Amino acid sequence: MGRGFATPRRAVLSALAALLALVWLSNAILSIIYREPYSEETFHSWLPLVPLIYAVWHAVKTAWQRPVEPIEWSPSEQEFAVGGPFRRRELVMYRIAVLLSATLMKTICAALLLLPDLHIAWAGFLGIFLGLAFVDILRLAMDIVVSQVKPRTYTILRGIVLAGAASVAGAALMKAISHSPSGPPGAGPAAILGWVTSFLDGALGVCSSPVGEALQLPFTVFARLVMAEEVTG
Repeated sequence: MGRGFATPRRAVLSALAALLALVWLSNAILSIIYREPYSEETFHSWLPLVPLIYAVWHAVKTAWQRPVEPIEWSPSEQEFAVGGPFRRRELVMYRIAVLLSATLMKTICAALLLLPDLHIAWAGFLGIFLGLAFVDILRLAMDIVVSQVKPRTYTILRGIVLAGAASVAGAALMKAISHSPSGPPGAGPAAILGWVTSFLDGALGVCSSPVGEALQLPFTVFARLVMAEEVTG
């Protein structure tokens, strides 16, 4: 590799690529650091809602298509891990370690994006990591449970989850329609963005209901840690 990069043409191209990457990353980092922070109300409303949407999306995905195996393995993992002399507990611990490694990378990206909104950087990082880890472990537990229940039980659970998701989406759509401005609908990207914003505002209104607040309760714990202005014993 060293001899390959030592050629003049390869060295110039590599230096140009490194320079472009440095400029792009610097621009992205500076735009994040010096952007205007979100309002406290908006940040407080959306912070527990985003992981809830992630968890609900996976629940709908699991209800739509039942997982074949309790744990999804890649072909290499199927060959070396599952086919190796390991106990079930060791395989589950390996899967959790892989999930938490990916969660750590997602946490780093999310913490960098939310850096202007965090009062205490390390507390925000810890809260984001714990929230995402909770969702990932919940997702793993969902797959394990659903793959082991009887077909009749799965059909009942599937109907409950899909009906609940459809009800929430329908309520959010109705709220978006009721709060949309009167007059002929517009066209183009601006109109589409306006409709998406109205739908998200409607979803936020639905999640402000008692049922929505109950579903957000586990994630509110992590959101409070992310938004903490001070950490005491």
